[in-house]
Amino acid sequence: ILPPVIDVETSEGLAPNQVANKVGQWVDHVEAKLGVKPIIYTGKYIWEGQVASAAWASYPLWIAQYGPVCPDLPTQWSDWVFFQTSSSGKVAGIAGNTDMDTFNGDYAALSAMANAGGMQSCGDGKCVGAENSDSCPADCPPCGVIPPEGGVIDDPDACFHRFGNQMYWYTEAKGYDGDLYWTHAVDAQAPDDYVIWELHFAEAGSYQVEAYVDAWGTAQKASYAVQHADGKATLPVDQSGYDGWVDLGAYNFKAGGQGQQVRLNDNTGEPFSEKKQIVFDAIRLTRLDAPDTTTGGTTDSGGTTDSGGTSGTSGGTTGGSDSASASATATATATATGSASDGSSASGTEGGSDTSTDTDSGSSSGGSGASASATGFTGGYPGQGEYLDEGCGCASGGRGLPVAPLLVGVGLLGLRRRRRAAPGRVDMSV
Repeated sequence: ILPPVIDVETSEGLAPNQVANKVGQWVDHVEAKLGVKPIIYTGKYIWEGQVASAAWASYPLWIAQYGPVCPDLPTQWSDWVFFQTSSSGKVAGIAGNTDMDTFNGDYAALSAMANAGGMQSCGDGKCVGAENSDSCPADCPPCGVIPPEGGVIDDPDACFHRFGNQMYWYTEAKGYDGDLYWTHAVDAQAPDDYVIWELHFAEAGSYQVEAYVDAWGTAQKASYAVQHADGKATLPVDQSGYDGWVDLGAYNFKAGGQGQQVRLNDNTGEPFSEKKQIVFDAIRLTRLDAPDTTTGGTTDSGGTTDSGGTSGTSGGTTGGSDSASASATATATATATGSASDGSSASGTEGGSDTSTDTDSGSSSGGSGASASATGFTGGYPGQGEYLDEGCGCASGGRGLPVAPLLVGVGLLGLRRRRRAAPGRVDMSV
């Protein structure tokens, strides 16, 4: 996945310092959330006249300019990463005109940039994109881990997640461990408020699931949904008839999270006018089959263990993750004796994809397996330093680059670019 791109093409009547402030707000937000430097798309005179700032000179530049072999850069930059050379190119499989772009490097460098800037590198300390506690626990530690013998998830715990309008959530010093949340039941089609107890198991096994229902609850049509290893079970519970633990059934669960949870919605079908109180409190899981004694799991039977190692009856700290992603796809297939493949995808407001052809006789593989021997871009990405010439930054054929150009189709985040490609670099149709 390539880094996000900001398209700077017009001032909309704002003064240069105002445009620069808005660019800074966007760049700072994206970089803070994703931990990567976004790409700046612009033209020489647009940037020099309507932004006039060197604050982002270390960020990757996507320059738009038609005609020259090497682009004339804004004075604030000394090199470029992408060069848009035409808006009227023709690419097989795409009807009409297509923007044509050149990447200042070879296929390996493009792959390395995508991997480094793709916001989904497990082990980089950022929980973003498709990463989760199952695919990358190093970056996305679980909210808490249920020990092999079971445990309790109570409302103060990090794996107890409340959703909905905070105005309609109430607390009461009752229930399990002296506290609970409650709201009024409603007969709406969709829930206004609900709770998810997130389940992340240290070990796969069979567990009895129970919910604590205090006498404060008066809703008669509550419905607990249990997502387990074999599917989903829905259990109706008349909360007005209980004051303690309520059996929700026995189920098999997988190790890890895997989307396993217990959920309770407030839309029970009971009219709001009846003011029925639906309570949300602790969930207890008790192991039914023998735990695996060969593993080194936590043995505190009192509760879950959070990502920091704390365990207890109601241990855990509230936590969560934030993420953002940009739309970018790139694929390549070889047409000669070698082969090249790479692919990445992410969600965003717009995007697209195309195919590419590599006529080089060598072979390479994309994704995490494609590593460039070069060191970082000016903007912090691998590969650029190895492929840039002095001056305008056009790559030469004397640095071990493929002699035949690589045509790559890339779809990026809703850009409206307006602006011939030198041999030995990657040409991109957008």
